[in-house]
Amino acid sequence: MTGMAMTTVMVILSVAIGIQTEDVPVDPYREIESDLGFVMNHGLISAASQRMVDDALEKLDDEWADENINEINTDILDDDLDENMDDDDDEEETHGRSITKRFLLNTPRKLWPKCVIPYTLDMTTLVPEKVSEILSAMSLFEYWTCFRFVPWTATTGQDFGLEHDNHLNFGRHSGCWSHVGMSSAGMSGQNISCCQGKNCIHEIGHALGFSHEQQNPYRDDYVRINYENIKPDNVFAFHKVKAHKRALFPWRYDYTSVMHYGLKAFNKNGRAAITLLDPHMKYLVGEKDSQYYYFLREAESVYKCTDDKCPDFTATCAYDGYLTYREGQCVCRCIAGLDSATNCTTIEGGDKARNIKWPEGGFSILKVKDVKCPKGSEVGYVTHFGQGKRSRDYDIAGSVSAKATKLEFCTFSSGTKKSKKSITWPPGQYCVSRAGGSCPEGFTNGFLQYADVRPPVTSGTLPDGNYTLHTKFEFCCRSDGNKDNPIVLPVKQPFLLWKRDRKACQKVKGAVGIPQHFEFTNRRARGVAELKRPLPLFKKRYRKMVLYVCIYKPIQKGCGGIIHLTESDSIRELTSPDYPASYRPLSVCTWVIQSPPNTTMLLSFPEFEIPASTEDPSVCSDKVEIRSFLPGQPGISYCGSGFRSAIESQTNIMSLILHSMTPQTGSNHFRASVSLAPQGDDLCYLSGDKGWTYRGDINFTHDLQTCLPWRNVTNCHHHEFAEGDRFAGLEGNKCRSPGHGTRPWCYTHAEDCRRDYCDVCGTGGCFDILDDCLASKTADFTYCLLGHHIKEGVVGCARTCGLCDTQKSAPASSIRCSSPTPPIDGKPLDALRASYRVGENVHFRCMNGGNIRSQTCLTDSTWAGEGRVCQVCPDDWRIMGDHCYKYFPDPVNETEAVRRCGNEKGQVAMAKTTYERDFIYNLLLTNPHDIWLGLGDKRSEGTLLWTDGTPLDHEQSGLHWNKGKVTNKRRKDCAKMNKSRNLVMRKCSAKEAYVCQTPIIFPSQCHDERDDCAELLDGLPTLCTDFRGFGVRSCAATCRECERSL
Repeated sequence: MTGMAMTTVMVILSVAIGIQTEDVPVDPYREIESDLGFVMNHGLISAASQRMVDDALEKLDDEWADENINEINTDILDDDLDENMDDDDDEEETHGRSITKRFLLNTPRKLWPKCVIPYTLDMTTLVPEKVSEILSAMSLFEYWTCFRFVPWTATTGQDFGLEHDNHLNFGRHSGCWSHVGMSSAGMSGQNISCCQGKNCIHEIGHALGFSHEQQNPYRDDYVRINYENIKPDNVFAFHKVKAHKRALFPWRYDYTSVMHYGLKAFNKNGRAAITLLDPHMKYLVGEKDSQYYYFLREAESVYKCTDDKCPDFTATCAYDGYLTYREGQCVCRCIAGLDSATNCTTIEGGDKARNIKWPEGGFSILKVKDVKCPKGSEVGYVTHFGQGKRSRDYDIAGSVSAKATKLEFCTFSSGTKKSKKSITWPPGQYCVSRAGGSCPEGFTNGFLQYADVRPPVTSGTLPDGNYTLHTKFEFCCRSDGNKDNPIVLPVKQPFLLWKRDRKACQKVKGAVGIPQHFEFTNRRARGVAELKRPLPLFKKRYRKMVLYVCIYKPIQKGCGGIIHLTESDSIRELTSPDYPASYRPLSVCTWVIQSPPNTTMLLSFPEFEIPASTEDPSVCSDKVEIRSFLPGQPGISYCGSGFRSAIESQTNIMSLILHSMTPQTGSNHFRASVSLAPQGDDLCYLSGDKGWTYRGDINFTHDLQTCLPWRNVTNCHHHEFAEGDRFAGLEGNKCRSPGHGTRPWCYTHAEDCRRDYCDVCGTGGCFDILDDCLASKTADFTYCLLGHHIKEGVVGCARTCGLCDTQKSAPASSIRCSSPTPPIDGKPLDALRASYRVGENVHFRCMNGGNIRSQTCLTDSTWAGEGRVCQVCPDDWRIMGDHCYKYFPDPVNETEAVRRCGNEKGQVAMAKTTYERDFIYNLLLTNPHDIWLGLGDKRSEGTLLWTDGTPLDHEQSGLHWNKGKVTNKRRKDCAKMNKSRNLVMRKCSAKEAYVCQTPIIFPSQCHDERDDCAELLDGLPTLCTDFRGFGVRSCAATCRECERSL
């Protein structure tokens, strides 16, 4: 359907070459595109390689940020607009505006019936290139899912039995945006502004019902949102949605989702808006998943297209595969390397594409150096004269010199006899040379004419063109498919296609595509050199024209295997093919490893020799890709000599893929061991509390970076003086888990609060990075004691300096705490026992009533939460100024909020100053809601008064009307602050969350909870004012808080 639409909207443009430019890289072969090669240096990434990777990821991240910069996400905007609508809707609708803010809607009225999405193209605002990108985005959904995009007419709804007349109106409007889900627009349709590239997929995702991945309610285990770096007008795009208002999936968080913002999207200061809690996952966000595995799986799951299409399909798709409807058939979609023909139960073997024939009809392709033309084609060449250059790797038959360029072609005539094994040209992003006077169906004609120094020389059969005075090439190009959808072409031998997409070659099943290019310089001749698009990818530099091609080399598959680990068979070995000899070139071997449910695995390499580039050691020639996070996502690719650290999977399925792309020299091989990782009771921390109760001594990350002292990172969310982290054990620089993460971690860079996880149980192995550790320690007995083994913040000699011993902790399940000593001001609510397991709690209530303190058994057999129970505020309240505050996310009407705060001996919070407003707002960030304020005009219509009778000062409070719209109308007497920190009036019967505030009441005598308060104050004189909550609770006497209150 999209291919037909393409031919009706394509507009051919003819321009002079001297004007045309296209911004593409000079040598895209050097680009980091589909995956990143990490060169291993004794098991860790070398400094030079790490800089290369960081620079590449930074570039990709900036590009993604630029693509997102103008996006208007109307799923959020619609929610804000609703605040100014009439409140006469029913209660569910009044509070339920955010029901449209899900990751993927599953409300029937917001989903497109029958997975059919009608559309129109506004050709008054779109240019042909943008239309191609829109159709390419559509083709991605059509290739992998049941969705079908159909051109809309007034009868489309009736023709397809849709019971609606809505459709998507694609146009070029201000910014990139879309409504979320299907609206009730009717015949007028709903507008969508697609922008370009992946943004088209992103915006169509919104139209299908997706919201942004960084709004995932589970995100706090995976990313940190740096609100202080985000432009105020765009903060809404980072608020979490409610877990019960989205379709939930087992993988919880998808770094690769096309709905995930770039890490710097909407930043206001050049700093990251999103920080990954595991920095090793950055490659997933920067790279994106070109196959959109889980993104499309979520769409299939909610829309349930296959329920109608595949009612008789009863097989199970193994190893995280899923059922989809592709090319008219119900098939399993498998993770990389598995065969859909066997429902993902076996390794994918050789491709049937090796036996098919080229399409019938006239066309021509460039001849591959040292390879015969395909059967049925005729060879010819043209030499055109002028200065030429070529890419470092160049496989086009002929020659390129400073004086001339010779190109050889394989040309199929239009009278080629049709074979039963012949195929039709599939949709995609590629070009061929024209032959026989016209383009094959689905292609569009364009041409390129050079200004030769002298007439070209020809021989044999050539593609269409003019080769008399100057060289003129005729091309046939198509952009009606997505380059990442593998197309089927004959791959019995290498072949060449003209490159069409800017970033990567069109994928071909059973072959690897490598971009190359050649350059030709036109002579000065006004009006001779010209072009007419569409054309292969090109770049114009003054009189120089660069053309890009893709060389496709057949790859061997079928090697590898499937490995199952069990409790009784928990360690297995796997080796590269032909080990210990070198593996075969031009092959892709896949190993899929599965362990029992709710377990993970450790992968290590006793032997690892995978070649890096001889010309650039930071680039992998061959690579081993390890998919350890989610099996359907791309993995990190490794090469080099030696691999000392172990890699732990995040689920019970992981895969290893050997990509051999170069001729073999030397002994290239690997030997790997995979085993069950310590689980549950075998770990030195409790996975159930994400390591909060861990109190070991490890102070370096699993990459051997040294941890920063917790008191030196006070600009970060978690630090020694954070009020909410008083019992988290943040003393010194030990690895801890105060929150935001899945296991113990620490900060490694104070300026931007970068952090990483620690291998506190030693499961990843312990090793030396430096080669001279033993010699250095022998020569200087203080080498380890004085920290000389730490180079640029990295522990270089962990094993030699005995740090491995600190990782040998007892399992947390074996540790016991003796009965806690009751606090002097509290009485136990539980019967005390003689012994407790790690993670068990004992509760004490203040003898004067009020606060209840939980003490928790820790892995060092001590108790968290020791000290006085009676507090000026309960432990779960936060202190600001002379008040305590607590956020209550459960929505209630304003009267009930006032009553509940009264029961807490307080009132609904007032935000009279911008400082108070921002403090209250920060309480909401972990679970954003609009909240009631202690503000309204019940006493005098039109006059907004705080609970204490003082009038609202807009400037002093920073509370301004939402979107500048005054909503102070009759029947709207109660005020709320929305998630954008703006003021909105609502009916008092509406339901919102709320914050209570209550005054601090100090006891007659203050006590310090800590013994080192005086020392802390000497080291940080502003401790009591900068960290008031900590000062009041932990160092009240030293901070003279009781004297202040008198």
